[in-house]
Amino acid sequence: MVWVELVVCRCAALPKPPTSLVVTDVTANSARLTWNSGNTDPVQSYVVQYRHKYSADGLYDEIFDVGTTEYTVLGLSAHTVYEFRVVAVNAIGRSLPARPVDVTTGELGMHILSLELNCNLVVFCFPLSSKITVVTN
Repeated sequence: MVWVELVVCRCAALPKPPTSLVVTDVTANSARLTWNSGNTDPVQSYVVQYRHKYSADGLYDEIFDVGTTEYTVLGLSAHTVYEFRVVAVNAIGRSLPARPVDVTTGELGMHILSLELNCNLVVFCFPLSSKITVVTN
């Protein structure tokens, strides 16, 4: 008779990619991302990656140490196509990225400044992000 000892060990592995990435609440300069972990084992954090969809270098900007399955990316450019994806991180390393999602940011709103000069009405339109200084005598 031969005795075989069966040893079961749980080997650590890279996390699985996050799933169901969705981008909502898109404005001219921000976008809200939500996703599912895609992992039954604990994940330490996530990395949100994004880039201009048609950038020449193809490199991603990264936001590290995201502790939840949602994040709002700020500082985006208006009327620009972005590609977003998310990576899970555990003690072993990074997962493959989630399936990317493309989004086009909105237009900047316009702020209307009306001045009445010598009985003539002058109207100026500026993007909301512009700083306006009005000097009067």
